[in-house]
Amino acid sequence: MSEDTDKMEVNGRKLLYDFKKFDWNDASASEMARSSISILDLPGKWGPNIIKTNYKNEDWDVILAGIFGDYRQEAEKAVDDRAKMGAIAKVITKLQIMHPFGDANRRLNVHVILPKLLLDNGFHPTISPDMKHMFQGGAKLEDQVDVLMKSQIGSSS
Repeated sequence: MSEDTDKMEVNGRKLLYDFKKFDWNDASASEMARSSISILDLPGKWGPNIIKTNYKNEDWDVILAGIFGDYRQEAEKAVDDRAKMGAIAKVITKLQIMHPFGDANRRLNVHVILPKLLLDNGFHPTISPDMKHMFQGGAKLEDQVDVLMKSQIGSSS
């Protein structure tokens, strides 16, 4: 998990709690893990780490409202294209980690919502092979922005 992802919160709740960092001697660690939106679980015997959702169905709309509220605030404050792209990358990362649906999360978030937000902010929709994994929590925000900026038509970045 990247440092940027580790710092993300929604409505005062940690977006993703890395269970590898769990301190069994710290009572507050248990509360933080319990209140986080998703948990990066320990790797299984035969596979990689797995992100598990950690919220009740009735919290879904409040979490989504928080994610898009954070995005709108950040996008309004953006002073340049990189800052706008950062706000867009954060909202897509938060949606991917929240994983609100049992299926089609990447298709919705990366292939529908991302192009919509890019268009809303004066950018071109984009497709990059990096997008398959780029918003899963492991990439630095700066790297996400670089990929999005470089994929713009006529970009010299």
